Amino acid sequence: MTPKAKKLAFMVYGALALLIVVFVVGAWWSGRQNAELIDTGIHTTATITDLRSSKASRKSSPNYYVSVNFFTDTTRKEAAPTSKTEQKAQTPQELKEQALKSIAQNSANLATGLGQYQSSSAEVSVTFYQSHNIGDKVKIVFDPKDPERIIVLGKAE
Repeated sequence: MTPKAKKLAFMVYGALALLIVVFVVGAWWSGRQNAELIDTGIHTTATITDLRSSKASRKSSPNYYVSVNFFTDTTRKEAAPTSKTEQKAQTPQELKEQALKSIAQNSANLATGLGQYQSSSAEVSVTFYQSHNIGDKVKIVFDPKDPERIIVLGKAE
């Protein structure tokens, strides 16, 4: 082997070794972050709102994703009671305004009672993707500081 060939081989093998080290460290770090989230995150139940798959190219395997909605306050199970008001509206316009006001008030009470309604997405396995439907309840864990960061744990019982 010529000195140039040896140098080229050393560079190629060195770059390959560096890529392997970066990949291993990245996988370890990601696993550590997920384990930490499972230990310190908030466990709750979420509802599947979307299932989708995407491919980077025609030859690549698809990645599967699930979108879920959940409440961030898991300590309360019921919405705060709303106050009943007498209906005084007479005209269609007054009825419409009163209905919109009532919807806004009920939404605010729901948010107060159950916490903020959050949406998030996560990558899942093909098995999970194929065995679930929109509307199914699933167990998740989310980061209280960043509720969009979730891990889907499995089907809720």
